[in-house]
Amino acid sequence: MLCAMSRLVTLALLLACMPLQARTLSPIHVRHTHIDNLSYELDCLAGLVRCTRDQLPLADYIDAVDVERWRETARTALPAQDPGALALPTASDLRDISSRHRAGAAPGRALPPPARRALIDKLLRRTSRPWQRKLAPELARQRIGLETAASRIELETLLPQIATLFGQSSDDLPPVSLIAIDGARSGSLATLGQRVAYVETPLADTADSRLPVIVHEFVHYWQEGMSFAQRRELIDAFLSAPGDCTVTAYHFFDEAVASAIGNGIVESRLLDPAAFANYEALPESYYADYRVDRIAKALRARMEQQLVDGGMLSAAFVRDYVRIAREALGNECGRLDSTLHTVGFVLTSPEFGPAQRLAQDRLAPATAFIDVVTADGMRTAAKRHAALPVVAVTTPDTLSRLSNWVPAAVLERIRERATEEARLVHALPRDGGSTAYIVVGDTIDTAAATLLQLVVLQGEAFSGEWRPPPLPGSVPD
Repeated sequence: MLCAMSRLVTLALLLACMPLQARTLSPIHVRHTHIDNLSYELDCLAGLVRCTRDQLPLADYIDAVDVERWRETARTALPAQDPGALALPTASDLRDISSRHRAGAAPGRALPPPARRALIDKLLRRTSRPWQRKLAPELARQRIGLETAASRIELETLLPQIATLFGQSSDDLPPVSLIAIDGARSGSLATLGQRVAYVETPLADTADSRLPVIVHEFVHYWQEGMSFAQRRELIDAFLSAPGDCTVTAYHFFDEAVASAIGNGIVESRLLDPAAFANYEALPESYYADYRVDRIAKALRARMEQQLVDGGMLSAAFVRDYVRIAREALGNECGRLDSTLHTVGFVLTSPEFGPAQRLAQDRLAPATAFIDVVTADGMRTAAKRHAALPVVAVTTPDTLSRLSNWVPAAVLERIRERATEEARLVHALPRDGGSTAYIVVGDTIDTAAATLLQLVVLQGEAFSGEWRPPPLPGSVPD
């Protein structure tokens, strides 16, 4: 035993005295665990997170009953909904705001209740063979490659510079959990939840391809931790910025900045100049939304300069960002889906649900609040956040259910117009330059159809009133 202890002490001393360059030193902590991968796949199959659903390596071992049980138990395990990032909030909104523009926070990795714990224990046993024989060794290879790539591009120097932009430190980064995905790179996703960055990792891809995605999530982590004073300075700069693209630019701010840094700057350090030029020329190579992608690519050089200059993001940066976003988007600034990138739906009947889901699929917002208001005075996100863009759907006899956030005079004017027009959309200006679109139809069916016409046919944001075209089969007035 003494000899064995002596050998261990000697080995420890030798490791401590090795030259630094002989070891793989990484500023990020990367892990790959069976339970993280399994619970992520369950969240994905249950529709609880955005994910690459058709490339899950353990999905064949999970049946529909398991997924439904997981979805049901999630209702007791889900964290409270994040209020999301709003459109140019006023000072009274600021303390309620998180700067995140992403899907929910990986609920499957919260401390599970007994029913959920029993389910995952059963599935861990069922999936142990594919995990141990294939996925764990492949992810171990990916982890080593990631850490080597991080050292190669001197990420330990870059991360503190990035953290400083948001008044943060790089010393307390969340760990990175690698999630196995079959196949090669295909726009796979990452999400930050429970203080862990979950990163989809295509097993047929090179390990360093995940590094830009990881840094992208770290940027979101630091954005979320920005001080009230810094966030207030940035929002005040947006509020004072001239032009008609300011609200749209604000919608895409967090994702554009994270993409310019992670998918632009980090990727440029990993690839040789020719390969990076080819990568950057591809559509949506930075981000899978063409508007964010355009802004991020145009922003990269300004972001590089900001890292050289040092210091936190400030009002001067916001002014440059708005100008860059306006030039990058051009006419896209005024599109309805751009101005509703964050949106609150207010439905005065649950029967509007199917149409609302179709409208949301069409708009593809980053953050959506859905309130079904079945009585006057019910609390809604539209009431809580005065700057939130809103789409409300109602009939004339349920207009009063919007009275806690729509001025009485406006409701009365809409009610009068609804006696003249069977269907209409009234655009109501809100704080910070956003708009509420109040969709009215004389019946549930016509109001639902008008909502779909709004998002399909009316491409541009507007003010005042929009009269939709006749419905198929109807007789024009």
